[in-house]
Amino acid sequence: MPKASDQEQAERCATPRRDLSKSEYTSAFRWRSRRIDSSVAAHASLVIAKNDGLSIDEAIAKVTGGRVDASKPVPYPAPERHEPIVVTAEPEHEPLGGDGDELVFVDFDQIPRDMQPNRTPNPRYYGVAEQLRRHAGRWACVKTFADQKDPRERARQMRQRIRTGKLAAFRPSGRFDAVITTPEPDGPTLVYASCRPMEA
Repeated sequence: MPKASDQEQAERCATPRRDLSKSEYTSAFRWRSRRIDSSVAAHASLVIAKNDGLSIDEAIAKVTGGRVDASKPVPYPAPERHEPIVVTAEPEHEPLGGDGDELVFVDFDQIPRDMQPNRTPNPRYYGVAEQLRRHAGRWACVKTFADQKDPRERARQMRQRIRTGKLAAFRPSGRFDAVITTPEPDGPTLVYASCRPMEA
């Protein structure tokens, strides 16, 4: 079966899902997914699963609020920041830094980023992890696997790397949780992640 041209794929992306064969839809969805943000693609897949009268492009427009450029994620409001609080160590305890030194307390997201990770991390995941921290306890789709030979296995690997902190952005280990789901038969596999709320 010859590979579809970009023009053919664009036409399929504008065609309602129910009018495409499974292979045409899968091929078009993969083609479009490479050109947009993975979380947008994941949400569009869920929208199409609920309404197969929509085209891929219509589903993306619903997810992005009608924006034509879905390559950038929808911006989130900046997190509320607190000024650092300086606290003097209690007199009955020896200060950690020596005589009269004071500890400076900051919010978790104000801790400087580790510039010596084990390997070069994907900077995109730092932004994802920061958003998950701001919405601790809630879940979001962070990755769509559709192009790989075994997307479910690749998704399982990413889920494990998030849970164990092997992906540098999701450290410390155990701070984040992740699950995988394939909402459509033979469709893309999605990875959802969540940041555990900090204990008081």
